[in-house]
Amino acid sequence: MRIVVVLLLLLAWYFFSWTYIDVKKSQCCDSVEGISVTAPADTTPAIQTNSDVETSIGSPISFAWADPVVIRNAAFEAWRDSLAQVLAAGNLRITGYQYQGEETPGLGLARAAAVKEALAPAIPAPRISINASDRAIVDQGAQTVRGFAVEVIAPAKKSGYQSPGAIQFPWGSAHGELGPDIRRYLHDIARQLQESDLRVMITGHTDNTSSAVFNERLGLRRANVIRAYLLRLGVDHERIDVRSKGETEPVASNDTEAGRQANRRVELELISN
Repeated sequence: MRIVVVLLLLLAWYFFSWTYIDVKKSQCCDSVEGISVTAPADTTPAIQTNSDVETSIGSPISFAWADPVVIRNAAFEAWRDSLAQVLAAGNLRITGYQYQGEETPGLGLARAAAVKEALAPAIPAPRISINASDRAIVDQGAQTVRGFAVEVIAPAKKSGYQSPGAIQFPWGSAHGELGPDIRRYLHDIARQLQESDLRVMITGHTDNTSSAVFNERLGLRRANVIRAYLLRLGVDHERIDVRSKGETEPVASNDTEAGRQANRRVELELISN
């Protein structure tokens, strides 16, 4: 008799257990197909943005990291043409950037020169000056960088300070002899730049014995020689603009050797902002 009672109790327990489980299943799972599955929480750190970070997004021109070669995007031609229209009587200053971590020597100036060349002939080279600037902030994950900035500037106001003599160069060369008077003059220029808010425009010139393209580049190399000298004297590179007028502004006839020698020169102008 005792065994029968135990068996009945076991059967009752078994019945109520399954009933309870079935009820719970119906409460939680009747609408399985309609359940919205929530993905696991994303633990990836949020990307921090900074308005000072420079990228090439939206720029008509960009550069590969540590490279001075211009990359033009689809908007370049429209940007170039609109820039040419707004210049009017003004000139254009192009600043090439070199970012922290880019080890290529002279990269900022090379980028500015590349942008200047890309803008020709829509904007004549004599109306463009270039300089360079170091930049510390950049999107370190970027494959390309903006690398430059442009500024439309009014015609320069000359300070009236004149060179004691032209800085002249041998034919086809950017390596000129700086005599004592020229060195004193450059030291005086450096002192004035350091003690005032003036800028200096360095313009390279050539004779006409080579092609116009070669001469434009040679004039720029000559201007950069003087720029490098002023940098060694402690002048801030952002206070120096360089440009080339190539063979376009001779001061003497190119029909004689004396005239050609006079035309192979660099001129400096102190200008107020």
